Amino acid sequence: MTKLPKTWEVKTLGEVCDIFGGYTPKKQDLNSNKSGKPYFKVSDMNHEDNELYLQTTKSYLITHKFFRKNSVVFPKNGGAIYTNKKRILNQDSVVDLNTCVMTPKNFTHNMFLFFFIENINLSKYTKGSAVPTIDMDRFKQIKIPLPPIETQKQIVEILDFKFAKIENATNALNLVKKDLVKLKASLLNSAFNGTLLEMSSQEATATKQSTNNTESTLPHLPQDWEVKTLGEVAFVQNGFAFKSKEYQDNGTNIIRISDIKNNQVDITDSVKTQEKLPSEFEIHKGDLLIAMSGATTGKTGVYQYEFFSYLNQRVGNIKILKKDILLDKFRNYFFMNIKKEIENLAYGGAQPNISKPMLENLKIPLPPLDTQKQIVEILESKFKGIEKLDYFVNDSLDKLSKLKASLLNKAFSGELVC
Repeated sequence: MTKLPKTWEVKTLGEVCDIFGGYTPKKQDLNSNKSGKPYFKVSDMNHEDNELYLQTTKSYLITHKFFRKNSVVFPKNGGAIYTNKKRILNQDSVVDLNTCVMTPKNFTHNMFLFFFIENINLSKYTKGSAVPTIDMDRFKQIKIPLPPIETQKQIVEILDFKFAKIENATNALNLVKKDLVKLKASLLNSAFNGTLLEMSSQEATATKQSTNNTESTLPHLPQDWEVKTLGEVAFVQNGFAFKSKEYQDNGTNIIRISDIKNNQVDITDSVKTQEKLPSEFEIHKGDLLIAMSGATTGKTGVYQYEFFSYLNQRVGNIKILKKDILLDKFRNYFFMNIKKEIENLAYGGAQPNISKPMLENLKIPLPPLDTQKQIVEILESKFKGIEKLDYFVNDSLDKLSKLKASLLNKAFSGELVC
């Protein structure tokens, strides 16, 4: 701990606040008509109205055993510890037995305590492997730099002011991120309904609408476009059922669902095999892979490596049959555009799953090859600009996060106030 101002002390958390565990009342004692004290479970910390203060709940309890307003609370049992969430009681309340309560003593400002706890990673103070829990003996011994109460108030005022500005900037940047996602979706949609070229060129002549695509679920396509099933221009190759116990450290990479990331295939964590398989299970540069089951069904990734890998089960390889009709990059953007449609198909049963026939029956709008090339060029250009802006937004969010951490560090080292 750095040298502190002379008026500061160093105490333990156990000295500056009373630390309790919550309790779970009998179900029959709870009511929903707001009689008594509000009762919060750990899961209530996830409610959008409870991001700082715990104030929204459906359960109340008439009791004399409660925890004081302005106490700091956080999860103390189970996986919720790793969310690292901390909240403040908005009023005298009851919390469940999986919650820890820190009630500041009269020489400790509640928000000063909260800001200090915000900077602590709860996972570093756990014990137990099956069901983690906070090791209270170690937790109570955490050292906290403590200035006089008036200085604490000054620090809290400064942090409140600066954090509000950081939060406003963060919210604005997150809105930009959402808008970028919407923009990409809009561009993809226009690419496959025939309007992207019109939007991108004022010189484009108005195209007549097709009247012969009676079976298409994609209306208003230009006249020179056609609609085919994916199976007419491509096919889906299923993967090989490798046995996990036979994975090797060396050999040919096996591409699993987990290796499909951000619209690409990443072999960094891929497993390997020494087996020699038939060529249909080989993956080559430019192939488009798709997750065919599990929570990420429908995500796709392009294989960009010069050497081949093998296709694992539950991963599909969408191979083009007629390259004079369908460009590989046009195919790639098409699957990015219909990801939601595939998800809807996959979630028809209990376990998300998409089959080879389901994929091959999908309708794909096909403009002439030259038009496909134009569409791909426009999308590549637009997406490049979006990615640059997205990088800027993420970099700015990272800087704001670091600024907040820096302010907290200064606050508890005596550098924020004179």
